[in-house]
Amino acid sequence: EKPELPNICGVLYRAKMTMGLGKAFDEKSGKGSISRDVHTAGTSLWHAKHFSQSACNHASALIDLFGHRGIIAHRVPSNLPPGVIRFVQKEFSPIVEAFIAEHNLDPALAFAPGRRQFVKQVSDQLIAEDNFKKTMDEYVTERRKVWNERKADATKVALAAAQSQLTERSENGSDKFSQPVTCPVCGQTAILICELDGEYMDGEAVTTGAFVVGMKCHYCDSDVSGYEKIDYLKLDELLYSTMT
Repeated sequence: EKPELPNICGVLYRAKMTMGLGKAFDEKSGKGSISRDVHTAGTSLWHAKHFSQSACNHASALIDLFGHRGIIAHRVPSNLPPGVIRFVQKEFSPIVEAFIAEHNLDPALAFAPGRRQFVKQVSDQLIAEDNFKKTMDEYVTERRKVWNERKADATKVALAAAQSQLTERSENGSDKFSQPVTCPVCGQTAILICELDGEYMDGEAVTTGAFVVGMKCHYCDSDVSGYEKIDYLKLDELLYSTMT
């Protein structure tokens, strides 16, 4: 824990020290003035950042890992909290791969045979999920801001109501329909755009269900399509709640 160079050199590289300095170290060591205690994880990381770009790039994740290391070290994987499991699955690959590339390390030191690509795929998927959630959270925040600025204007609110009625009528057809619901973004009336699902039974087309393909809200200007956004806002659950 003593950061002075003579202490560090003596503890780590005593055999390589010159005769005079080595003798001085031995004398101090005999008097108990040499510290062989290691630095805390945080201090070690701080020092490593002076020499490693990987340590700089992943410092926040490593700090979080230090907070979990006791749990990880003393529990079997099946008893780890879900949040810790997800954290390790997400962060392990990019951190280790960065140090492997930076220091030309053997990947076999970190990965079991045949597992390196699998670990990376799991990490990439979790990173993509988090990036998508961030994007959607920002989208929802922006749309709510639109409504908060618009709701005090009676003319604009009336226009939104009229546009909602028009959308509700225009999205109905032989294989699709619209459904008014409470907008999950702004709390006003949104229009779900839905398609019927069916199959042929005894030569006849039979409707077996329905699913959401989009949502429009003229109060906050939300215009949602794509299964990821639909699932994120739980629009199918909104549709089903109107049918029960």
